[in-house]
Amino acid sequence: MKRLTFLISFLIFLMTFTFSSVKDLKLYYNLKKGNNDFKKGKFDKSFSEYLKAQGIDPQNPIVSYDIGNVLYKKDKKKKAKEIFEKILSGNKKLSEPLKDSIYYNLGNCYYKLKNYNLALNYYKKTLLNNPEDEYA
Repeated sequence: MKRLTFLISFLIFLMTFTFSSVKDLKLYYNLKKGNNDFKKGKFDKSFSEYLKAQGIDPQNPIVSYDIGNVLYKKDKKKKAKEIFEKILSGNKKLSEPLKDSIYYNLGNCYYKLKNYNLALNYYKKTLLNNPEDEYA
């Protein structure tokens, strides 16, 4: 039943949006599958799907962001922090919502790594960009 639901939603998505290539389809499929596994707490499976997506589009900041989130959940805070920082330093045209999420996640990483000053700085950056962020 779950596969049928996924297949139907995937087909609707295909009919709604046009993709520029098969590469885009594969990227979407891996991200969608990874996100579904992530929501279920299957972090190893989601990590595998995100790595496949990264192989398709290595420069995609959303893919890197998802990988950072999985690493954080897998208690690899230092590696997650490195990925989030790399996204910020390598992408000058990030969307504001993505940038806010990265700032917030960096705050969480630094907090867990007991670097409270840097954690506070990143939470402040989150709030400067998005004063409505109730979590920050």
